[in-house]
Amino acid sequence: MTVSGSGDPVDRAAIEALCQAMCGVVTGDLSLRLHTDSADLSVQKLALMANFMLETAQRAVERSRTYAAALDNVQRVARLEAWRLTRPEGEIVPIGQVCGLPECDGEALRGIGWFLDRVGGGQRERVERLFDGPGGTAEWPGNTAGTWFRTEVSASSGDDEGGGHLVITQDISERHRAAEEIRYLAEHDPLTGLANRRRLIACLDAALDPARIETQKFAVHVIDIDRFKTVNDLYGHTTGDRVLIELAACLRGEVREHDMIARSGGDEFVVVQNGISTELDASRLAERLIGAVGERLATSEAAAVSTTVSIGIALAPDDGATAEALLSHADMALGQVKSASRNGFAFFNTEINDAQLARRRMEADLRGACGRDEISVQYQPQLDIVSGRIVGFEALARWRRNNRDISPAVFIPIAEETGSIIEIGSFVLREACREAAGWRAPLRVAVNISVIQIKHGQLPALVE
Repeated sequence: MTVSGSGDPVDRAAIEALCQAMCGVVTGDLSLRLHTDSADLSVQKLALMANFMLETAQRAVERSRTYAAALDNVQRVARLEAWRLTRPEGEIVPIGQVCGLPECDGEALRGIGWFLDRVGGGQRERVERLFDGPGGTAEWPGNTAGTWFRTEVSASSGDDEGGGHLVITQDISERHRAAEEIRYLAEHDPLTGLANRRRLIACLDAALDPARIETQKFAVHVIDIDRFKTVNDLYGHTTGDRVLIELAACLRGEVREHDMIARSGGDEFVVVQNGISTELDASRLAERLIGAVGERLATSEAAAVSTTVSIGIALAPDDGATAEALLSHADMALGQVKSASRNGFAFFNTEINDAQLARRRMEADLRGACGRDEISVQYQPQLDIVSGRIVGFEALARWRRNNRDISPAVFIPIAEETGSIIEIGSFVLREACREAAGWRAPLRVAVNISVIQIKHGQLPALVE
């Protein structure tokens, strides 16, 4: 833009023309620059200064636009919206892009009703209280299912007529869904979707207080698939997983809505039957579960191997004051079924408890019994009935525990089941060979070998 002047010593006309042009430029395109034909040095300096100011203003505007675009991008990525509520006018001044602002036909938006209308889940009053006093922070559900927001309101000081509030709201729906998923996985079995042991224990402990106070009983059914290890061995774990899923679906269809089903680990499931009156109620459910599971598993891939379950039952609060005690006692009852015929159920009783505890103590004592010199070897003569001569001896293991002799018929099966027979068998073989090597007469010695020792795979080297 060019400005002409009269060339007078004091070129007032040129200065006036520059001022008028400057006013026009400021309200228009800042990229324009002023030019003057005046020879007056002051006018030329004024034009130069005006152009410098225009260029500075243009750069500031461009930076502001860049910052505004960056702010919009940050708000978009972080799902943020920000606005200011002025006091006492109640006018809403947006900061950046605010997607939740309603259309107002060009008029200023006032009040926070439009914002509170977005709050769902009965949280409207709690969010509204953020605008009282210094402000605060709240997380609240939106009116659209699955949406969650976090709003932070901070009071800002103003002039004598009042201040206002700065409001920043973030969409935290994805974070909230992720947190819910983490909480779900922490309390549920990922394969079947049932409650896991952690949640089971928490629910049982919570149920035991009202059971004691209100004398309301409930039953804990521990359910185990018969011969499930064989299913995994023959068909693979994928088929085994499908059997577990089928069992979970069957249990869901048989129990009441207010009962609880959990997978406590492996092929063991637990049903908490709430609100029973007598032991008969638990018996009826156990019978129904055994029948339903049998029908369901009869059509499974592993039907040739396993179609039945065994169930151990403990009644609360009589059979245990804690969740762990109830589960342990139900598991003892389950052991009784497993050791009998399977495909049935049994209730916990004190006789089972005493027998199980005695067996477990015996299992523990058998470990290391040889090292404590509790195992000894006795020799039973072998007689040739024709000549009447002794031709050898049979080595027999004997166990003296706490100054009492334990019958081999009692401890040998336990040793075979727990694996202690390997240690005991090795000790008996070594001791028999050592003893026989010192005999002067050419007598044989027979040593009984357990199948477990043969499977262990090191018997030839041991005998040698």
